Amino acid sequence: MNLKLKNFLAALKSKRQQERFAFLAETSLGSLRHLVTGRRKASAEKAIAIERAAKRMRIAGIEHPTRADLSEACRNCEYNKTCAGKTE
Repeated sequence: MNLKLKNFLAALKSKRQQERFAFLAETSLGSLRHLVTGRRKASAEKAIAIERAAKRMRIAGIEHPTRADLSEACRNCEYNKTCAGKTE
């Protein structure tokens, strides 16, 4: 289960906001829910898209999910290990 993504989705006040987030992340709300439950795993590309979409949504007081939270490939990437926190 991905708690950061789960908390971020829960912080979105309406289904319309959740659908906007999914649109910005270039995916569907159903796919995001599968990522939350662990039924599916995010590719590096999808993890980056989700991270960028979360940053655009700007929810005060809620930590947005990062690419390293969502993708094992990103978590193990040499770039992430040396530059964590400096993602786009």
